[in-house]
Amino acid sequence: MSDTDVFLNHGGELSFLMGADPQDPASQTWNFGIGKPLVPVETRPAFYEVFPNLQGRWDGKTSINHHDAVRKVLGTDLKAWNQARGLCGGHAGARGLELLQCIMIASGNRAKYKPVSHAWLYYLARKKYGMLGGGDGVAGGSIPEIMSEGGILNADEAGDTEFDGPNVDAVGVRWGAGQLRGEEANRLAGLARDNIVTAKLRCRSAQELADGIASMGVGICSDARGFTLTRDREGFCQPQGTWYHYHVRSGVFVSPSGRKGFAYDQSWGPGQPSGDLLPGYPSNCFGVSWDVMDASCRNGEVDVVLAVNLWDLEQGDLGAWFF
Repeated sequence: MSDTDVFLNHGGELSFLMGADPQDPASQTWNFGIGKPLVPVETRPAFYEVFPNLQGRWDGKTSINHHDAVRKVLGTDLKAWNQARGLCGGHAGARGLELLQCIMIASGNRAKYKPVSHAWLYYLARKKYGMLGGGDGVAGGSIPEIMSEGGILNADEAGDTEFDGPNVDAVGVRWGAGQLRGEEANRLAGLARDNIVTAKLRCRSAQELADGIASMGVGICSDARGFTLTRDREGFCQPQGTWYHYHVRSGVFVSPSGRKGFAYDQSWGPGQPSGDLLPGYPSNCFGVSWDVMDASCRNGEVDVVLAVNLWDLEQGDLGAWFF
């Protein structure tokens, strides 16, 4: 079996072979698959060796909610993605970069916010690992990697402007199947080259992720951890089952009862899961406990993305940035 076969067997076709219901959000997230780790975690630089000034940034008690930056910049919440196919990698990457733009602009950078093309990120990840063709899904850890290599497109540049409905993933599906080629592929690559992620780190623990979020970074994660689809009274969901899924971490907090947790942003529409909302977060978010997140950092691929070249940045005005 080739590496491509391994990636695709963790993608869109597996759940249907097992009898999953594509109309059930739990089955949909199972369906939106990832693959095996790209590079052994132990070969990557240690988090605090790269940025020792980030150690201890989260004090263990202060709520850090990146959606506050979104509201400051845009005046409203970001519209929840409502994915239709196995493009969770692209959706997670795009949402992470949309949050990061707002964080950087709210911190003093004079630049324009622009929605990000999820189709482009999905295409780049599949292209890099020889996955262009049939089936859905990308390899675990591939999305933050290609952000710093191939760059990003905004939604208008890519013609990728749908957030819900049957066509939300149409562009990405075509490109992921290998239909973006030649002159058009080269043109888009040229547009993306100026907007790359310039700082990211792999997280091996919940503490590293919390410190990254407190340093104005956004978590972009791929793992196999499933959850219940009902939030409890404090907005948490409990571990249950298996989802091969890509998703975002947009905050770290301590609940009123003293539970430390992270905000999980999903991509299958607003109002999911059901139950009480995670206070201060949009309806497509839920809480994940500290210990569960710590296990995901050890067993999945969790990166924190800390900086990106903004669109139309006024040169010489870098604002209040941690570097």
